[in-house]
Amino acid sequence: PGMEQLGDLELLMEETFGEEAGPPAELLLFKKAEASSSKTVLIRGADNRYLVLAVNVVQKEEGNHEKHLIITASQSLDCKELCILRNDWCSVPVEPGDIIHLEGECTSDTWIIDEDSGYLILYPDMLISGTSVASSIRCLRRAVLSETFRGSDPATRQMLIGTVLHEVFQKAISDSFAPEKLQELAFQTVQEMRHLKEMYRLNLNQDEVKQEVEEYLPSLSKWAGDFMQKYTSTDFPQMQLSLPSDGSNNNATCNIEVIKSLDIEESIWSPRFGLKGKIDVTVGVKIHRGCKTKYKIMPLELKTGKESNSIEHRSQLVLYTLLSQERRADPEAGLLLYLKTGQMYPVPARHLDKRG
Repeated sequence: PGMEQLGDLELLMEETFGEEAGPPAELLLFKKAEASSSKTVLIRGADNRYLVLAVNVVQKEEGNHEKHLIITASQSLDCKELCILRNDWCSVPVEPGDIIHLEGECTSDTWIIDEDSGYLILYPDMLISGTSVASSIRCLRRAVLSETFRGSDPATRQMLIGTVLHEVFQKAISDSFAPEKLQELAFQTVQEMRHLKEMYRLNLNQDEVKQEVEEYLPSLSKWAGDFMQKYTSTDFPQMQLSLPSDGSNNNATCNIEVIKSLDIEESIWSPRFGLKGKIDVTVGVKIHRGCKTKYKIMPLELKTGKESNSIEHRSQLVLYTLLSQERRADPEAGLLLYLKTGQMYPVPARHLDKRG
């Protein structure tokens, strides 16, 4: 029976990854239809899965309230544990019969999830794309609508230019950002048959697409000159980045040096956090602070639109730091690069940011 349930779980994961999963607001409507206990192997440990048996709201003396969940990781439902949700976690719409994953420490069969520690992931086997989650930050309706009408949303000129620029950058970071090389990469990329077909469909002229792409190339060279050692003869720009592991008293001012590209379009599934996504570029970086240097592997997200450093863009990067933990040490931050200006922003991923 255990192997049969495991097969069901793997099949469910394949089904959810095969399509772009809907945003949280839409997924919550599905409730237990897909993530029922009959399809899930209950287990303790790092990849735990708990079944919620009961939910009680407990009023505290100071006027606050907590949610107390009676949970079990036992298929026979006989070994029970307690999970206490505090602060904003009380708003999680968890109900009896739900499957959850818990991150944190369990002491004497009791989990405490609050603003300082721990996470609760609802329906962890339904993998949601990081883009969908980020787009729901300001407006849940926006995420649902974009998912609902995804099939009827044709590619646009901006999307084509964005795709070409992503590919040019991804090729250059593994090759060269020299101006003449960027020109060559841009020409080769625009000439690819799939892009030519898209231009024909959009009734676009090949030369004007190439010209628009070329307008970005000086900013790509500028970024490489600012942040990659082999293209610069000066110091790296000063940036403000405090990593959680640095402690609260540490000076946030640092220099960030991008050493190399480790992966392009890295596709990661995370049943641990209920997320999936593709990281534009995975880079090795050195963070120079005073006389100390720290090496990190971080997600680098590329944006071709307006330089906004918006909460949606930052949220997407925070989620990519969670995805990265499936493969390597916690990056604690990500890098957000706007290709139009060559401006790069470090985005710290603190516990407070991740819990959303």
